[in-house]
Amino acid sequence: MNTAILIVEDDKITSAILSKYLKEAGYKNIYIAFNVKECFAIVEKDKIDVILMDINLEEENEGIYAAQKIHRKYSVPIIYVTG
Repeated sequence: MNTAILIVEDDKITSAILSKYLKEAGYKNIYIAFNVKECFAIVEKDKIDVILMDINLEEENEGIYAAQKIHRKYSVPIIYVTG
């Protein structure tokens, strides 16, 4: 599948597991960002179709605030995830 999916997760094990499941489901264009700065760099550079966003990144609820900014500017659908 050509859908571009961005995983934004600061836990490397969780992001690897999500990536593995998506690849097994047939998705090929998977990006991973471990923090908000990396997330914005990827979204600005590449066409992302959907984001799996950790709610609690470096600070509590930082993922929610980042998702709101991204959605307003780029209209990318976002699915919140949390451990």
